[in-house]
Amino acid sequence: MNRATSRIWFRRTGSVILVFWAIAFFGSFVVFAITPSTDMGFTTGVNRVLAFLGWQAAAGTFALVGWVVRASLRPGSTLRKMLLLPVGLLGVLVAGVAALVFWASSQAPVELQATLAPTEPPTEQTAALE
Repeated sequence: MNRATSRIWFRRTGSVILVFWAIAFFGSFVVFAITPSTDMGFTTGVNRVLAFLGWQAAAGTFALVGWVVRASLRPGSTLRKMLLLPVGLLGVLVAGVAALVFWASSQAPVELQATLAPTEPPTEQTAALE
């Protein structure tokens, strides 16, 4: 493959990667919005978050591959500049998740008070009401 052919190949590859990244990135928000919450209790809605993170992982993979392909493109080209966007948004997402985990782990634990059950035996009046 000569130099001109390889540049065309990298341009096409970069464009395809950018399209796949956009589908995965914006698809993660759509999947989060349309996925119904399943389960009950503490884990309600975890499936939505995991679906979002799964699609973001796919988008992150495309972003990193695009960053590698970017190095082979002509300096100053529009596609080379556009391939910085996915990597930048990946960095923002990773920093946001890290900040959220740090914030959650730095919070003081909440003290819960036990709810005491009534200690009096039921009287005839309360038994009649039931």
